[in-house]
Amino acid sequence: MSGARLLRSTRRERLGLGVNVCVDVLEARTGRRLSRERGHNLTVNAGLNLLRDFLANEAPGSLTHFAIGTDATAPASTDTQLVAELLRDQLTARVKTDLAVTLSYYLAANQGNGNTLREAGLFTAANTLFARYVLSSPITKTGSIAVRWTWQLTLSVA
Repeated sequence: MSGARLLRSTRRERLGLGVNVCVDVLEARTGRRLSRERGHNLTVNAGLNLLRDFLANEAPGSLTHFAIGTDATAPASTDTQLVAELLRDQLTARVKTDLAVTLSYYLAANQGNGNTLREAGLFTAANTLFARYVLSSPITKTGSIAVRWTWQLTLSVA
């Protein structure tokens, strides 16, 4: 039997990666939520290649950093960086659950002030962009607010 026949299957499965982003603007003094935005980011080509490399038994590096920026250009699959990066820092938290991982970053009241936040991204320590998100409602950052970013990456088979 040929190799091509061995690879054929009557059942097709697709590995899916669902990514949801939640952005909470908080009153810095009390922690009270002032607003919330939920959306879906774009996992860029470089991010998909990280998954490919993992499946090929190469060590691509994990998602360790979060970045914010000030540009509202729509995400493209060919993006390799944020368009106008303002700040990059290590993720605040990582939580694994069954078929999912939640990544969080907390932007404190004393960070990013005087800027209008419009974009965010997840990066590896090697500076590889995994995913990019553009806010539908930009955030004017002042010392009276903090911002909590939460990314939930969910794996599925369809």
